[in-house]
Amino acid sequence: MFKATRGPGGLGPGGAAGGKEVYFTDDGFAMGVAYCLAILKQTRKFEALHWTDTVRAKVAADARQVPRLLHVSLSELLAQTLRYRPSY
Repeated sequence: MFKATRGPGGLGPGGAAGGKEVYFTDDGFAMGVAYCLAILKQTRKFEALHWTDTVRAKVAADARQVPRLLHVSLSELLAQTLRYRPSY
């Protein structure tokens, strides 16, 4: 989701004084969430949760655990991936 401020000179980065917040996204769910946050005036409270940062950290932590869970080293996992040849 992209948040910008619309002012007399067009679109600028979010938070410009005197402008109106506008949102752009190509995902229907994200558009719905952005719409609900905007009409309920909850955008700043949502941003204060740092949800995106938390999800990225969780995904990165999970990705680091995959080789351990498979009892395979990361280099061996890469080697297996490179050896894979799909049969068509």
